[in-house]
Amino acid sequence: MGSSPAGPTRTSALWSFRPGRGDGAAAPGGAKLPAPWQIGCIVTDRSQIGPRLRRRLVVTAWMAMMLASACGSPAASPAWREDAGRTSIDADPDVAASAPAEEGSPCVAEGTLVCGLDVRGKTDNLVLYCGGSIYQSVFQCPGSEACANIAGHDQVRCGGPTGTYFATPGAPCSNELAQACSFDQQVVLKCSQGAWLTAIHCSPSTCANLPQTSNGCAGTWCGNCGYTPGDLCSFPDGSARCSTDLSKIVQCSNGTVTVWRDCGVAECTAVESDGGATLACQ
Repeated sequence: MGSSPAGPTRTSALWSFRPGRGDGAAAPGGAKLPAPWQIGCIVTDRSQIGPRLRRRLVVTAWMAMMLASACGSPAASPAWREDAGRTSIDADPDVAASAPAEEGSPCVAEGTLVCGLDVRGKTDNLVLYCGGSIYQSVFQCPGSEACANIAGHDQVRCGGPTGTYFATPGAPCSNELAQACSFDQQVVLKCSQGAWLTAIHCSPSTCANLPQTSNGCAGTWCGNCGYTPGDLCSFPDGSARCSTDLSKIVQCSNGTVTVWRDCGVAECTAVESDGGATLACQ
């Protein structure tokens, strides 16, 4: 990887790796080895390197390259997160690498959400919101669900890769059409034109991260995949869905959910037939 300049002295670039303490030991020719746990490139004079030392340097270079390959580049490395008071590796690509913020400490990115520490310095799966240039406590992940920072810091996740994503209504967002739950899990929020908007009202159901369901919804939705009249549509105009309370069959009209049929004392139900599932009041 090095080059040989003109003249009698030949040089070569050698990878070196040295674990330990201090600022590095002296290398042949008076060069400094890299700081502890770092990989660096040293230019050495081949005329000063004997066969034995050269073999040792070649082995060292091979070890360094194997370590670099195992570690990977910063972009490909697993993200670090604060998990239940201790740092652990989370290989989920959604998770952002960041140190936990502290409640009451200054912040600059207004409207962002981060996992943080309370005033006692404990994690407790706390969620902090940057408002008025100060990190404020706004939520705590339920039970033992660990809080994970998400890339962009416009939402957080409680639980592992299948956990629930949470965001703040009206706050900035970066991933157009992404969905997240409100902290009370009564609303599905949608990222629209750079801000989290209230999209779907879930009551009496709740917002959650759903696996693929028979109703065709997966990801962040109301638990029964329903809608409330007046909600924003996430399905095509002219098609139908059940309301969240199952009392109505609703349709999408010009981007807004409207009532197609009131079921009265019956319930909106998906009925299977040879032609596929249809909705009926039963």
